[in-house]
Amino acid sequence: MTSSLEIWTSTMENDILGYDHENKEFGIAICSAIPCVGEYFAFGDGSAGVIAAQGSCNPYNGLKSINFLKEGSSPSEIIAKLKDSDELIQKRQIAIISNCGLMTCFTGENLGNGVKGHIIGKNFIACGNTLEDLNTLNIMKDTFEKSNEKSLYLKLLHALKMGDSTEADIRGRQSAGLHVYSIKNDYPIIKVNIDDDINPVKSLEEKVANFIRSFYQIIPFFPQRDGKQISPKTNSKEEKIFAEFKKNVLIRNFQFEKNI
Repeated sequence: MTSSLEIWTSTMENDILGYDHENKEFGIAICSAIPCVGEYFAFGDGSAGVIAAQGSCNPYNGLKSINFLKEGSSPSEIIAKLKDSDELIQKRQIAIISNCGLMTCFTGENLGNGVKGHIIGKNFIACGNTLEDLNTLNIMKDTFEKSNEKSLYLKLLHALKMGDSTEADIRGRQSAGLHVYSIKNDYPIIKVNIDDDINPVKSLEEKVANFIRSFYQIIPFFPQRDGKQISPKTNSKEEKIFAEFKKNVLIRNFQFEKNI
């Protein structure tokens, strides 16, 4: 008998994971009928890869997968390990892309109501569950493959947006997220989540656009894994963005203290 907890944690997601061989970037765009999908179902690390661990919720499958990648296991080997350790593996859907571009996906047989499936193509995985049909995945696939965008984040975001336009989720939408990593760093170069919204994919698109125009421009000047750090050139666009960002932070902090 299915418990009430299993019903609640048997979530709906559709997402696309992608890899950019030229820039050595990898990421995930995801949306769901439950809140906070980006926090509990999408996992990543620049020194490992990116994972979607969805279906009946088990965040440890995502966390374990990151550790297994760091230890040198391939995505296929990781799925085999999770099958051995997770007695509810047939209620899960797990997609993995390593930081060198290896990829695989597992879709369990008992993922609840609706249609489930995945598509593995050149440099991407499209997957989903609790769908009306597989048209959502095919549209994400086609959008990613035909995209002329040079930036991985735009390819992922546009594919998610087009998949969302099919309204194939039998329970609607409540949250979305976009996470992108670089092999140069452990931290994400883009991580934007919409945790609770009536139109989360549209809100995600707007928030990502704001992020790209501002803070994203100075991330290349953060310390990298090898210890190197460069500074923006004097009077460069990046230096001006950095100065504006610091000014805005100071203004916000002053206003916050003033209101206490």
